[in-house]
Amino acid sequence: MLSHLSIRKIVSFLAYITIAVPFASSQAPVASPSHAAVGATVVIKGSGFGAYLPGTSAVTFHGVPAAVVPANWLTNQISVQVPAGATTGTLTIVVGPAATPTEISAGAFTIDLPVHINPAIALPGDNLEISGAFPGATLASTSATVGGQAASVWSVSSSLVKLTVPAGAVSGDVVLIIPGGPTNVGKFTLATPTLNPNHGSIGTHVTLSGAMFGASRGTVTVGGNTAEIVSWDTESVVINVPACMASGQQKVEATVGGSPIELGNFTVDGSVGWSDLCDENPLGITIVGGYEQGYSSSESSNSDGFLAFYGRRLFPVGNGLWGPFYSVRLQTAPVASGTDGVVSVLTNPTGGVTTAKLSAVGQAVDLNVGIETHLFDRNEGQTSFDWIFGGGFVTPVLGNQVQQAFTMPTLGTVECTSLQANLKPTLAKPQYANISTTAPTGASGRSCFWNTAVPTPGTGGSPATPGTMINTLAYATPDRTNFFGKAYTGLKIVNRWPLGSGQSQCPCERGQAVFALGQNASITGGYMRHLVFTIDVIHPLPVPSVKYIYFFGSISKRLFDNTPAQISPIVLAAVTPVPTASSASTLMLPLTQPDRDFYRIGGGISLNQIFTSLTK
Repeated sequence: MLSHLSIRKIVSFLAYITIAVPFASSQAPVASPSHAAVGATVVIKGSGFGAYLPGTSAVTFHGVPAAVVPANWLTNQISVQVPAGATTGTLTIVVGPAATPTEISAGAFTIDLPVHINPAIALPGDNLEISGAFPGATLASTSATVGGQAASVWSVSSSLVKLTVPAGAVSGDVVLIIPGGPTNVGKFTLATPTLNPNHGSIGTHVTLSGAMFGASRGTVTVGGNTAEIVSWDTESVVINVPACMASGQQKVEATVGGSPIELGNFTVDGSVGWSDLCDENPLGITIVGGYEQGYSSSESSNSDGFLAFYGRRLFPVGNGLWGPFYSVRLQTAPVASGTDGVVSVLTNPTGGVTTAKLSAVGQAVDLNVGIETHLFDRNEGQTSFDWIFGGGFVTPVLGNQVQQAFTMPTLGTVECTSLQANLKPTLAKPQYANISTTAPTGASGRSCFWNTAVPTPGTGGSPATPGTMINTLAYATPDRTNFFGKAYTGLKIVNRWPLGSGQSQCPCERGQAVFALGQNASITGGYMRHLVFTIDVIHPLPVPSVKYIYFFGSISKRLFDNTPAQISPIVLAAVTPVPTASSASTLMLPLTQPDRDFYRIGGGISLNQIFTSLTK
């Protein structure tokens, strides 16, 4: 029989075993989730874990110990975080006593790859991509929350989950609920962009604020039109509101890292119409190249090629719009129809003629510059009316060149009498003092004009006779030290429409008509005299498929001129070839700039459109 003392020893031993040595667990430990990334919380449920014993109780992930918080160690549940450096392998729980610790396997545990959220900053309605390892995840078994709000998951694979940021989301954790338990994949920041100011006119500086832009510069559009970026950093972007859009509310959108982000709306103030949509900023250039026919009163037509540049830009000044305008025409000197390269002055094809064959663009220049002020618009600015104050110059053709020559008529003929009468005012000038209509004393011959300064050499030993008979009348372009000036004021009408559909399509083809009154020396004989009324029109064809083709025309009508009555024409025989230098027997006279009304018509092509097509 056992003694009383023996029984007491047996009871004490059993009590020790109950407290210090856990029994073999009747429930195999289970980890939830069975896979997770480093830092994720794992809950291990089972039984027989016993009390936490410092220095003995432990949890390891494939041999890498996890930090154990004593309060999270219960006899039937343990909570730990996946330690850094953990790899996929067996999850093990170590229980006491310290002298004889026991390892209990919780099965295989998979370490998920690092998870990335792209973008980490977004707006409600934007899409997020979460990359990592999600074994066993399917679209049906996966859900998510963003900042505590349920999100719509619309694409799932073992390495990528795509979802949409829900309305009402706030900054916070992104949590995926997938087979094996929820996974906190990282932090999400709700973008809160601001536009300052959120309204203004075209060209306004706008600061876009919000921690969403990144270090790499992207693009910003306002109303679908690309805005000029003044500065860019991770938290703010400064832009200029672009010109090519209509008034009213316009969506502002940034493209960051290839992904679009809607930033809000900007309201374009004021009554912004077509003129704002289509005028260039800053001074833009419309380039048109073409061919034209020019006509002057009672003269044959002349033709020439040209290259025209024109543009304008208005700016707010006080309560109005003011700004510069310009136009430059580079062209060949016009060639008369049916002649061997007879050319004339730029804007007056019947001006100083020459038989030189001029074919290079730039041999003649017509420049116009001035100030323009806006009056009013029609059709929401599609047609605008402005007042202009301008001036410029026209270059003359090459001087000091013989252009035409005629045989001098015989003394006593009707042609001689008429020619002497017509040239009397010209020959009264000092430089023609040696030209006389009468033969010098001792001279013989029946010449209409004589050169009294040069004697005629004798022949066969006879002495020289006074004076030389003039047998050729020649005309040459005179040398000029100044351009033909012009000054005028008048009304400009500008017509526009976009190249594409809708008012937000830039650039625009622009046609214009100018009605001006002023003076133009190239029209009025080379001097600033007489008032000249000018209508000058250039306009693209109003057909969408051929708007790059331009037609144009102009007319210059002298007002209140004092041109003497027309005289009867004198028919003289032309001398060929034209003499290249003057001689004692040639009367060389300047070919003056004509004083005649003038008009022209022609066509051309917008080189802007050609350049745009070639660079697409």
